[in-house]
Amino acid sequence: FSISKDVSKGSSDEVKSHIIGIALGIINSCVAIMERKSRKVLENTEGMRTMPSVVAFTKDNKQLVGMSAKRQVVTNP
Repeated sequence: FSISKDVSKGSSDEVKSHIIGIALGIINSCVAIMERKSRKVLENTEGMRTMPSVVAFTKDNKQLVGMSAKRQVVTNP
């Protein structure tokens, strides 16, 4: 899955765009961006380039995703 969005035009009508790619896996997911000819896999706040494809809901209806959701399996089955 990818999304391309035109963000500006250069002086020679060259269109500059950013592309985002999302890999939704059964076990893990990751997101990458491409700007011009450079690509980068994004990291989460813990420095991980992939995250578990898990969603959890706490008793007070808070939504958790990724590793924080996976950690809930012990305390919030």
